[in-house]
Amino acid sequence: MARAGLGRSSRLATTALVVGANLPDIDLLWSLGDEVRYLDYHRGWTHSLFGTLVCSVILWVALLVFSRLAPARGSPGTLHRLRLLGVVAIGVGSHFLMDTTNAYGVRPFLPWDDHWVYGDLWVIIDPWLWLLLGASIFLSGRGGWVRSGLWLLGAVGVAALMLSTLLVPRGAFWGWLLGAGLIMAAWLRGVGAGQASRLSRTALALVILYAVGCSVLGGIARARFARLVEAELPVLLETDRAVLPRPADPLRWDGIVEEPSVVHHRTVGLVAALDPPGSGFASHRRQHADPRVAAVLESCTGQTLLRFFRFPVGVVENDETARPVVVLRDARFSRDRRRTGFGVFSVPVAPDGSPELDGLACPPSDP
Repeated sequence: MARAGLGRSSRLATTALVVGANLPDIDLLWSLGDEVRYLDYHRGWTHSLFGTLVCSVILWVALLVFSRLAPARGSPGTLHRLRLLGVVAIGVGSHFLMDTTNAYGVRPFLPWDDHWVYGDLWVIIDPWLWLLLGASIFLSGRGGWVRSGLWLLGAVGVAALMLSTLLVPRGAFWGWLLGAGLIMAAWLRGVGAGQASRLSRTALALVILYAVGCSVLGGIARARFARLVEAELPVLLETDRAVLPRPADPLRWDGIVEEPSVVHHRTVGLVAALDPPGSGFASHRRQHADPRVAAVLESCTGQTLLRFFRFPVGVVENDETARPVVVLRDARFSRDRRRTGFGVFSVPVAPDGSPELDGLACPPSDP
């Protein structure tokens, strides 16, 4: 955004955009420590409409104070207070907007209402967004082979991340690598030199088009999922449903529909030809009436997880030693039998048959 022209609107505008776009994640200072605390506090009030306003005002005042304490040298431009405030609001607001678009969601009305809102356009880390925005920065930037090498390492890292995610189809993986290769070839030919503003505006326009495209494709997937639910789950006692994006694959989506005692999942293509082989509804039965599961859900930790989990599934399973374990999963992030990882929480069951609740995290009220 700075290279698209906002960086020239006022002195410290680029700083305002860079700091502002990351400032809401300052909640990591008090949300790190354990998984339950993180889920309860991260994307809290700093990621709300109220928090966007507060963070914007604080950063704006901090930049004005900095400009007084550290006067500019040379000719770095004029400080326009109101323009700077607008740029700060755009920077902070961009973080809120981007977090709103994914399946993780935000709580926009904190501190008064902790209801989650989900955009469901793409996953938290979308490689296509990285490619679009990274291309404009890479092609329009200055530097030699060291800078290029660092960018290449970053591209390799993203590619490795994509390759390690089994949900990413090979076509998307090779398409992303082809795009990265074309960007590198363009850089070697000098494409983009001295065109920072034009490239950045083009990248932002492409991101908007990509968002519109994902919204349209998501709507098509939701309509087809609704038809499949009606045809294959005729006695459904539905309480909620969602069609969620898959990593780097806007042609296939994950449909989830829940009943009081079971959560159904199916990967749905935009058309039947895009459905994965052997696709159909997989059902994940909840055991919430089991006293062991109920005890965990009624604990402070369980209540905290339920506030975050969109499609909670609580079951009792045996671990590697055949010891029973209460496992809570959010069907957004885990639909297999793993007992660790994001969106999964496990509580061992004691020999007397009760879950070991002592020592479980219980975050205090939101700071």
